[in-house]
Amino acid sequence: MATDVQRMYAIGLMAFVLFLSSLVSLPVLPRLSAELGADTHEIPIVVSAALATVVVAQFFAGSLADRFSRKRLILLGAFLGSVSSLLCVLVDSWVELLLLRVVGGVADAISMPALLAITSTLGKDTPGRFFGILRGSQGLSFVAGPAIGSALSLVSLRTPFLVDGIMPLVAFGAGFALIQGGEKAASEHHLAGGLLGNVVFARRQKTTQNRTESCRSVSSILLQEDNMDVTRISACSYPLREKDLDYTLKVISGAGFRKVDLLGRVPHFSATDPDYSMDELKRLLEKYDLKLANIGSYCGQGFSAETEDERQVAVDEMRKTLEAAKQFGARSIRIMPGDGKRASIDTVAPYFKEAAEYSEKLGGIYMGIENHGGEISGNPEACAEISEKVGSKYFGILYEPANLMGADTEYKPAFDVFKDHIVHIHIKDGVYNAEGKWERTMLGDGVIDLHWVWEKMESIGYDGDYALEFEVGNIEPVETGYRKWYEAWERA
Repeated sequence: MATDVQRMYAIGLMAFVLFLSSLVSLPVLPRLSAELGADTHEIPIVVSAALATVVVAQFFAGSLADRFSRKRLILLGAFLGSVSSLLCVLVDSWVELLLLRVVGGVADAISMPALLAITSTLGKDTPGRFFGILRGSQGLSFVAGPAIGSALSLVSLRTPFLVDGIMPLVAFGAGFALIQGGEKAASEHHLAGGLLGNVVFARRQKTTQNRTESCRSVSSILLQEDNMDVTRISACSYPLREKDLDYTLKVISGAGFRKVDLLGRVPHFSATDPDYSMDELKRLLEKYDLKLANIGSYCGQGFSAETEDERQVAVDEMRKTLEAAKQFGARSIRIMPGDGKRASIDTVAPYFKEAAEYSEKLGGIYMGIENHGGEISGNPEACAEISEKVGSKYFGILYEPANLMGADTEYKPAFDVFKDHIVHIHIKDGVYNAEGKWERTMLGDGVIDLHWVWEKMESIGYDGDYALEFEVGNIEPVETGYRKWYEAWERA
């Protein structure tokens, strides 16, 4: 497993190659431009084109490193730079050379901020050392680049471009090979506590081996294969359940979210309370530029009631909630499996099947049972059983890795059991403490492997949102905490 210092030297290698790429061709540019027909006053334009483009483009391209996968941005920049350099070997006019140098400048402008952003993350505890490695690598390229370019020009004026086109892809591939798969625990204290808890409580239902494996799968992962799209996250309003709707949506919007999972209780939402105003909900969503992603309702609880009249009241609530979801463009709603007992599955399944048919008539609203600690919601086999008995793609499971861990159920094997029935997902984090008890943590400080979750969800074709559910008000107020969770997802 690579250390942060090893990763930083890999980043230094990439920085060296990136800057070398922009310098190795400098010695041949004046003469090559002249041979291609450039006048005396046009030659400086060709020579300075790449650097001038970098200076201007970075004002705009820098924000990409805060929004998208830094690894992919670096690879994109390396690819564009390589292609532009290789095409310089084939140019027939100085204008073509100029345009390709501009493309090379754009490539550098995409990669450089991403390298700096990774350095700031890796070196958050010792920034001087890490930025020293980066700047030293850059300085070495300033010395070596022109010298290498001059030597290559002895072969031909276009040889530096050929070497420049090949070298970045090789070097960047080698650099990423050094750091790929590296995992970094965001909280060594929590990790150590979790491991100790595993030893002390080795006789619990789950084996120490399984629990330790979970602790190794930490969620703060750098430079993974896939970035986790920030446009596909929403924020659950649950932590603000005591606040009015206006204040709640203001906090969520202010944290940067554009979507909300709305708790299905007053004052946030109700499909049956005559005093609740759907018009006011619409007004506030528009005011704070938010979209409704999910309604965290409690529909279905009454499907196991003693009388048919009570069950029909629950059916009516379900229909009204589905209609509201349709009205506001929500993709899904949360549901409850009756009284939560596995013995009740045969009783509640017909009512859910009816609800699924109604959902399909509305255009298809997904209904998901959230994983908790009940006989159904906390039992992967029972989750699969009820989903299969309802038999609709619009009915299934709201996957909740952290809740499963809190119920002493490993979230990774659970995924494999009911993966064909997942319709929505909640994201939070946690760790086993020294007493072996599950504790919630800030996102990224626990053992939930966020990238594993993302990759598995994407692998089954999931195209919905990832709902962040802040439930650690004991650590930090939600008013500031949700922004940190947004940024933690953004950095991952």
